[in-house]
Amino acid sequence: MDRLLNIARLSYGKDSLAQLEIMHRNGIPIDGILTADIWATKEIPAYLPELADFRNRMDYEIEKRYGVKVTHAKASKTFEECFFRERTSRSQYDGIWGWPPVFGHWCMRILKAEPLQAVADAIGPSVTWIGIAADEPQRHNQLNETKRSALVEYGITEAMAMDICKDLGWVSPTYMHSGRDGCWFCPCQGIDQLRRLYREFPAYWALMLKWDSAEGQTNRFKIDHTLPEYDKRFRMEGRGTQRRCSV
Repeated sequence: MDRLLNIARLSYGKDSLAQLEIMHRNGIPIDGILTADIWATKEIPAYLPELADFRNRMDYEIEKRYGVKVTHAKASKTFEECFFRERTSRSQYDGIWGWPPVFGHWCMRILKAEPLQAVADAIGPSVTWIGIAADEPQRHNQLNETKRSALVEYGITEAMAMDICKDLGWVSPTYMHSGRDGCWFCPCQGIDQLRRLYREFPAYWALMLKWDSAEGQTNRFKIDHTLPEYDKRFRMEGRGTQRRCSV
């Protein structure tokens, strides 16, 4: 083979799924499809059940349509194991890692980026295709000769990517509730997502509260609010409390 391999990154969101179709339609060989599996604990995936089911279905649909099996990269640690890691003596703080900070998320690096890179290194020289849309100019500086986006190169916007997924029947259930896929314990999610987690997945919410109350955990869940503050707000809402809440 006298060309670099084409390895498409897959998040199961509209852009990365639509990119596979655009590559297929335009004759760009798809030599591999790579995704990262993240686990909350050793028994619980980082994705809500509906999204976990969707990911499984997409693996089947993708292989059937493009003849390429999705390769899953997995970190050696779970989020929970990283959460309870002791800070090193070089740190200016004591205790455990706790919630990842807003800037410099250790979870993205350890649970996603590093496992993906390890698999990519094992594959060898290749071009990585990532799902960046044509109307996301703020992200285009990530692209270069070995990191490309078929959506950018063929002028596919986010709206067009969604239409492609709708035509294929490949729309993630996450879009029914929010505009982002991601881990159910992620501090970056909005209040509506957190409220849904509290109401519909109480076992997951209870696990987050357990993590938050662990000895040595000193990080706020978000910069401006703690997890117990959100818990208090949602309990008040459930009781129909009309008093104004600061969260």
